[in-house]
Amino acid sequence: MSQFPLDTSSNLVEAVNYLLSGPTSSGQNFEGVSYVTPFDSETYFTGTQIAPQTEYGTYSWPAWSAIPIAQITATISNIVPVIPTGTDIVVTLTTPVANVGFFVGRKISLASVNPSGFDGIYTLDSWTLSGTDVDTITLTAAASTTWPAYISGGTVDGDGLLYYILSITPDSALTNKLVIECLVPFYPNPGLAGLPDDTNAPFSIGQVLNLVGTNPADYEGQYKLIDVSYDYTPVFADQFYTATITVLSWTTQTWPAWVADGYVNWNYNWQPMPTDCNAIVTVTGPTDRVFVSSQSTNVFYWYATTPTQYSPLPDLPSINVKINRWKAVGKTTLPNGPTNIPYDTSVPTNQSLPNARARDGYLWQYDTTILSIPFDPQPVTAVGAHLIDLGLNIFVNIIDSPSIGYYWYILEFQPEGTVAGLLDPLVDAYPLTVKTSGLRSFTAQVIKR
Repeated sequence: MSQFPLDTSSNLVEAVNYLLSGPTSSGQNFEGVSYVTPFDSETYFTGTQIAPQTEYGTYSWPAWSAIPIAQITATISNIVPVIPTGTDIVVTLTTPVANVGFFVGRKISLASVNPSGFDGIYTLDSWTLSGTDVDTITLTAAASTTWPAYISGGTVDGDGLLYYILSITPDSALTNKLVIECLVPFYPNPGLAGLPDDTNAPFSIGQVLNLVGTNPADYEGQYKLIDVSYDYTPVFADQFYTATITVLSWTTQTWPAWVADGYVNWNYNWQPMPTDCNAIVTVTGPTDRVFVSSQSTNVFYWYATTPTQYSPLPDLPSINVKINRWKAVGKTTLPNGPTNIPYDTSVPTNQSLPNARARDGYLWQYDTTILSIPFDPQPVTAVGAHLIDLGLNIFVNIIDSPSIGYYWYILEFQPEGTVAGLLDPLVDAYPLTVKTSGLRSFTAQVIKR
């Protein structure tokens, strides 16, 4: 701290530095952003770690939200193989269920069957009706099986998040690049006249995706999306269109032949959802302080498939509004986006840090959460669209004292905990839709002492 009178050269240097670093002088390090949602539009956070982190539109749901079609759930009273060794089985339901969501090609999972040799994922081939309800279904397995004798029990579940994989093709024999074709569900959104377009489709370049439930399991894990294209021709009873995505795995390897099954999903429980409210500042001294302020008005939407989903019970999720601090740990040639999966195999190991991001030539690693405000969801009493109105979220003059370094402060959202009521065991959570309105702003200011 400078002293008066200036009786030494060190006091003089400290005094000049103090003057130059003051709030109204040329040495002040101040960064910030401010946005206002247009009156005739709506703004959605995309949930990706690269720009654009917002989408504007007049739709009630942005396309990257996963809205599943009708669920199929039932218990089993009998299973009869069509032939002793083959692919097809006829499943009798204990109680007939409504003929909603049944179409040839839909994926159905059987679980908790005695014996367990019937457990697995099947393709729906046909069904019979008792009156207007479905009482038996014929399912086709991925491979021929010598079936055991059915004893008792079991459940039938339709898939929830229907980004089902149609094919996986490695780019070459030894590679870290995969080309995947998957289903994308159409969803009820009259604002899009029944067909989305590339600017409102579910995938964003740079997104980290998860493959789950694949056969063989070698393909399960996290990948980085580097390319995507869409074919909007309706398929499977006009419930879906298809996407072809190119992803990169963490390591180069020789892949086995893909046989069947698998889902593409992304789970925001596993990573924070960045926003465009952020600022980058430089801290040059041990006594520097960073003042951070933020304002935004936010609403979370999700689509519940059962009345119990997102109940406020112990260990179920809370929605956290956070200001996180990321620290620059080096320079990089990687493109903007998450880097815990390297862009290519030539990237040095120290550029594939866990929980790292690339931005503007720097590699950033998560440092700490400065402040977090949790919001506990309310019970869901009906299937369909629901929201958590977070209201106006204001962070005023938060004082942070980081060590010397280059820092990126950012407003992020993160659901935490587990989710109850999901009927498909392969899917951990639905992506949440985040809509923001009115003014949103973010500032970070370095003050020297």
